[in-house]
Amino acid sequence: MKKITRLLCGGALIVASLSTVAGSLQYGVYGAGIHSCGSYVQAFRTGDPTTEKNFYMAWLGGYLTAYNNMSKTGNLAGGTDIYGPVEWINSYCQKNPMSNVANAAFAFINFMASQEELSDKNKK
Repeated sequence: MKKITRLLCGGALIVASLSTVAGSLQYGVYGAGIHSCGSYVQAFRTGDPTTEKNFYMAWLGGYLTAYNNMSKTGNLAGGTDIYGPVEWINSYCQKNPMSNVANAAFAFINFMASQEELSDKNKK
């Protein structure tokens, strides 16, 4: 019984520490998502297009693909390619340089979902 309690407490500590990495997000974040928005903006200003920019674009593409798959809503970004969300997040990050890339991606998802809701209301 003590062993199970220790395992549960240890697991809770790991989950708690992972959730704080993302700031307001409540799940573990890996890769480029933990980087600051300031780093993201800097990469798109001066970064080598084959390394830093692609690092962020690949992470964002995976994040949005996972969201689309898990939410079963189709393509959240609509008819745009990856450059649409990349630019939206760049704008967000310029305004919020102390945030992280995962929070910026989450803000993009919330923004697109709100636009979809407005569009649905206007159709009625």
